[in-house]
Amino acid sequence: MNGVAAAPAATGQRRGKILFWLRAIAGHAALGGIYLAAYVGLDWLSFFEEFRGLDVTLWNPQPALTLILIIQRGTAYTPYAPAAPFLSDWIVRDFPLSLAGTLAYDGIFAVGYVALAFLMRQFRSITADDARVQDMVWLVSTIVLGCLIISSACAETLELLGIIKEHRVRQIIGAFWIGDASGILAFLPFFITWPDALRTWRRGTSRQRIIDLSVFAFTVAFALFIVFGIDDARSPGFFYLLFIPVCWAAVRLGVGGAATACVTVQLVLVLTLDLLDYPPQEFRPFQVMMLALTGTGLLIGTVITQRGRAEAALRAREAELSRLGRVTSLGAMGSALAHQISQPIASVATYAHAAQRMVAAEAPDLGRLNEVLSNIAGDARRAGEILRRLRDFIAHGGQQTQSIDVTALLQRSVRTARESESGHVLDIRLRAALLPAVMGDELQLEQVFLNLLRNAIDATAQIPAGRRRIAIETTATDGAVEIAIEDNGAGIAANFEPLLFEPFETTKATGMGLGLSISRQIVESHGGKLWYERGEGGGARFVVRLPSVKGALP
Repeated sequence: MNGVAAAPAATGQRRGKILFWLRAIAGHAALGGIYLAAYVGLDWLSFFEEFRGLDVTLWNPQPALTLILIIQRGTAYTPYAPAAPFLSDWIVRDFPLSLAGTLAYDGIFAVGYVALAFLMRQFRSITADDARVQDMVWLVSTIVLGCLIISSACAETLELLGIIKEHRVRQIIGAFWIGDASGILAFLPFFITWPDALRTWRRGTSRQRIIDLSVFAFTVAFALFIVFGIDDARSPGFFYLLFIPVCWAAVRLGVGGAATACVTVQLVLVLTLDLLDYPPQEFRPFQVMMLALTGTGLLIGTVITQRGRAEAALRAREAELSRLGRVTSLGAMGSALAHQISQPIASVATYAHAAQRMVAAEAPDLGRLNEVLSNIAGDARRAGEILRRLRDFIAHGGQQTQSIDVTALLQRSVRTARESESGHVLDIRLRAALLPAVMGDELQLEQVFLNLLRNAIDATAQIPAGRRRIAIETTATDGAVEIAIEDNGAGIAANFEPLLFEPFETTKATGMGLGLSISRQIVESHGGKLWYERGEGGGARFVVRLPSVKGALP
């Protein structure tokens, strides 16, 4: 029974393989047939101005089909390469050479372009979106050099067969080379890039597309009118007006637009030359310049495409950096919030501990206890105010600006520092001159002075209690107020001074390195400056400079 069941299964597998190969062969033959028909049709359209009755014309785009077929579809289509020119010679030209000459000529022709296709398979991944300048330079150079080698081989073959004389070999090479190179350079990049070019063109608005088409059509028509429509304007020099539409398309749409523009301009130019019955000797200079125009347009378009791709990558990187910046800022803001809130919370903890000791006493001083509880409530309100101000700053980026008595603000900051650092024996000396008022956010500036005072307190922690000194000096200068806070601690190490105001850089074992960074940002947001100086006694000296209100005295 197993053998009986296995037989139909094996038969089904064989039938499936046969159907697979039949479909593959049919697809292969269909594509080959389309190639042959397109080759013959394109050869028929471009067959005019045949050079001296030979199988050479001055414009041959059909080899581009051979290159595209083998580059994109692989070497399995190689047998179609010699069949295409032979079929075209039969249908379009009715065998202008002898049968032997036609076979030899078409054989050399096919072998040359198949070899060129093998060499150019490295360019099969070129699209309008990923073209690079170096790839396009190699593409253009390979086509131009390859066409020169193939045209030389074909011309030498014609000479060996006795079809042409030796003195005409160079003429044949030039006619063959220019016709093939200009046709391939126009059509090959177009075949490669047109899907991406069409997609790029559709990204624009309808208005942009109408403008692009109008500008292109008008400049082409204007250039052709100047070249052919004005008396005595037969000089090929006027041809360079066609650079305008090609460059326009290259700048607007990149390499895909340039390739499409080159094909269009070349078709229009060749048809115009044919309609006006231009002889080959006048046709050739136009084709040489068409070759130059096509190469230039492709290179300009590739540069534009590569630059656009680089700009897009840069924008994507900037967006990613911006996202990372927001994440980092969020973390820094959280740390800053913890840093700011820690000050009033520390004061609340100190006062609460003092209140506990008073309550535990046999005869608590109710007046002093009430004062401590009031301080606790005040610091709690200050913590809430900090939270509210930070929330407003995040949401609106603004400050609550008012006229500030700097001396009173410093006195309050000193008192808060002393009360929150009750475990330290402090000698904080405030020498305040008569100062003009400053405009700013009082709570933010108070945080700055408290940060600087706490840093000074920490800097003097290792000094014996009776020798700790912190001095605050104020001076009024022209249009500004300066506040200097100096301690007699160990100072700042020279190698750390450049990092002093950088976030997350600290010399403290438990610090976050945000105090000075935040303080400088606050001072600068008030139009002032904060900097560090070495103190006269070797300690640290921080100076805050704030713009004053002109003519205002507290």
